[in-house]
Amino acid sequence: MSTRANFLTIPDTAGDIGSESSHGETYDERHSGFGTTPGPPLRRQLSDSAPLTQYGLNCSPDHASTARDSIKNNPEIVTRILGHLGNQDDRLAALRVCRDWSARAAEVLWFRPDLSHYSTVEKLVRTLESPDTTFPYCKLIRRLNVVSSAPWIEDSTLTTFSRCDLLERLNLHGSRALTPPALEATLKSWPNLISIDLTDVTQVTDEAIIALAGGSPNLRGINLNGCRAPGDLALIALTNNCHNLCRVRMGASSSITDVGISTIVKGCPHLLELDLRNCRNITDIAVREVWTHSARTMRELHLGFCTGITDLAFPAKVGTGEAGDVPRDQKELNVVLPGQGEHDAAKGQEVSGSPLGPPVEVDTAQLVPKIRELAITEHVSLLPGLSKVEIWRTTVPQTLAGLRILDLASCFQITDIAVEQIVSSAPRLRNFVLSKCSLLTNRSIEAICELGSSLNFLHIAHVDQVTDEAIKKLVQSCTRIRYLDFAGRYSLQGQLLIHP
Repeated sequence: MSTRANFLTIPDTAGDIGSESSHGETYDERHSGFGTTPGPPLRRQLSDSAPLTQYGLNCSPDHASTARDSIKNNPEIVTRILGHLGNQDDRLAALRVCRDWSARAAEVLWFRPDLSHYSTVEKLVRTLESPDTTFPYCKLIRRLNVVSSAPWIEDSTLTTFSRCDLLERLNLHGSRALTPPALEATLKSWPNLISIDLTDVTQVTDEAIIALAGGSPNLRGINLNGCRAPGDLALIALTNNCHNLCRVRMGASSSITDVGISTIVKGCPHLLELDLRNCRNITDIAVREVWTHSARTMRELHLGFCTGITDLAFPAKVGTGEAGDVPRDQKELNVVLPGQGEHDAAKGQEVSGSPLGPPVEVDTAQLVPKIRELAITEHVSLLPGLSKVEIWRTTVPQTLAGLRILDLASCFQITDIAVEQIVSSAPRLRNFVLSKCSLLTNRSIEAICELGSSLNFLHIAHVDQVTDEAIKKLVQSCTRIRYLDFAGRYSLQGQLLIHP
């Protein structure tokens, strides 16, 4: 009855609102008398069975004015509806309905401009620079993606984009023509910025990221893959100001060391993804800091081509303490990274991990020298402590149940011991990359079999010591595996491929 009542009264309501015009009616509706003319028998039938208010309907004579007032007082309703229109022509047509609809349609159209061609970027720049416009377009833009036009994006274009002070997401992937002065001047212009992609923007410097961190305290994701200059200075500034960081990608950076990684994993408690591929200065200390302090949140950890990593980077076994406890070996030996006190002082909190304070307002001119002096001091003091920390194998008080993706490609120093430790500590791995880890044997495959149905992706290419029997056991144990790469094993028997 509920379905029938709703269906039958919708045309009745539509007839009350749009009785002056038959636009939008079908041929059957116009000639059958159904839908446009309210029928008294239908009203009596519904009123006898159940009140109309039960179905949330209002068929009173002033329903049309009530609906108009509701839309006028709640314009976001129209914006939501227009946002579901997939056809761009329909959204453009909404601009011509009336003044109120035009304003709502403009919000939808300018929320994320289509910048697939550079000619469109040029038109957008001219519009934003125009002194007399119909709408305040700078206030409507929330997302900008100029990947398709990246080779032609220059400093003047980025300067114009800085007028969009409500911008939330910015993608400048591959914009190599941008210069350091322009980046430093504009990246601090977006206080609402949530995500920024600066992949292969080769002119990005520590100073630019410090300016970005000071102006965007709500930043949650930053991609700096391919930017070799940003290092510990950038990570320290992000930690001090962007406490909600979830995803950090710093692949191929030649300036990042254990100091920066230790700082960010301790200062950003919501970290989900950390990409450090091809960061050659990363050692076991940085990895064990990630393993210890991001156990609750970490989902993706990319350490491919970090050739300095050994078995000592990973926990020996899972402890039995409460979540958040200090690992037993570090608690007993009181082992901390050198200079960590200065880091905690810079963040305005105690070593014991007191709650994070409000975002710090950054004065770039004053902050850069302080951070640079701090980083240089810690680089010097870090070296004598390496041997002291590395001789002890670490443990973690809880499993990394949330870790889903782990990339250890070309970490050629790790052995079967590391794989066993990883599987024990991260029992729900889905993607595991171990390509070119030449020291691994069948023992590692036997450990990976314990992942069972959780494993979906395994890359063990160019691992010559793994035999056919181990792979057969792996396929039988991990029944939901979708991708298995063992390229480079020329001794693989064809029978294994036919009968796993």
